[in-house]
Amino acid sequence: MIELIALPVDGTLMVRISDNVLDDRDWPVAKLTFVNGKITRQQVVKEGLYEFDDLVGLDRIDLLGWLSEDPTGYHPEIYHEIVT
Repeated sequence: MIELIALPVDGTLMVRISDNVLDDRDWPVAKLTFVNGKITRQQVVKEGLYEFDDLVGLDRIDLLGWLSEDPTGYHPEIYHEIVT
């Protein structure tokens, strides 16, 4: 079963940068705060080996683009995902 997660208009969402090599403990996690569909605050809640881009100011469509970046073919394959 596929779990669908709605991006908030107002509220928070946790995201992380993952890869196909390292462990969960190495992946950073950030809490994004949305107001009127735009990210107004970004707080790293767990440090990791990768640095987050500054996502403040992006809207929900921009965030979908960030989430869907596809680095297939590069090593390590780094991807962005929502933490549930």
